[in-house]
Amino acid sequence: MASGCQRTPEGAREALRRYEEQNSDLPVQTRRMLGLAALGRYFGRRNLEAALDQTLPRFPFRDWSWRWWNVLLHSGLERHWDEFALRAQRGGAREAATFLRAHTSRRAYALFLRRAGTNPHNDHRPKRGNIIWTKGGCWRRDSNWTRLLVLHEHLPERTLNRWQRMLGHENVRLIERELMHLIDSDTMLRHEAIDRAVHYVQRRVPEVLGWPKQRALGPKGLAWFFQTRVRTKIGTVVPLAQGGYVTRRARRLLWTW
Repeated sequence: MASGCQRTPEGAREALRRYEEQNSDLPVQTRRMLGLAALGRYFGRRNLEAALDQTLPRFPFRDWSWRWWNVLLHSGLERHWDEFALRAQRGGAREAATFLRAHTSRRAYALFLRRAGTNPHNDHRPKRGNIIWTKGGCWRRDSNWTRLLVLHEHLPERTLNRWQRMLGHENVRLIERELMHLIDSDTMLRHEAIDRAVHYVQRRVPEVLGWPKQRALGPKGLAWFFQTRVRTKIGTVVPLAQGGYVTRRARRLLWTW
C-alpha cells in the first residue's frame, strides 16, 4: 500500500486511501484501524496523525496480535488463529504467514494479504519470544499484568503494612481469582483489560475492608496490589521491593497504559 509513497503526511494519507479503497467492503471503523495498523511502522504515528489531523489511539500501532487477529477474522480464516498466534510468538509474522499460506487456498490467502496491507514475508526482524499474543493485544511475559490477567497466575505475597494486614493474603488471593474470571484478554483490548482491572480493585478492596462506599483505593494501594507501576494524571507510582513507594512525576499527563 505504501509503494511509491514518501514518509510524509501526504504519503501516509495516500497509502491509507489505497488501503481503505481496496478494503471498502469492511465497516468504516474497522478498515480505518486496520489501515493504521498496516501503515504504522512505515510512516510512524506522527505522520498518520498529521495526515488525518487528529490524535490517534495507540493500540493499532502497538498491539500487533490485535491487528493479525482482525486480519484473519475479516479474511474468514479465524479458525487458524491458535496456530498462527503460536508461530508468531515464536518466529514472528513471517513464520505464521508461511504456515497460513500452506493451509489455505490461493484465493483465501490473497484476501488475507489484502486485509493485511503489507506482506508479512518481508518481516525479517529477530524475535525474542517475550510477548504473548491474544486477540486483544500483545502482553509482555515478564509483566505482572500478564501473569495475573492472561496467564491467571497468582502474584507473590506482598508485604503487609497497616490496612494491608486487615485485608490479608487470603483476601488478596480472592480478589486475584475474581480478576481472573472478570478479565478476558481475548475480548478486550489490552489497555481496556488493565483499566477494568484497576477500577475493579479500586472499589473491591474498600468493599472487603468495609470502608465507606465513596472511598476508593488510591494509586499507592493499587501499586501495592498489582506490584507494578501505576500511572496517574501527574506521574507514576512505583512500588519498592522492601515496601513503600516512589512517585515519579511526568512532564506531561499520562492517561493511558
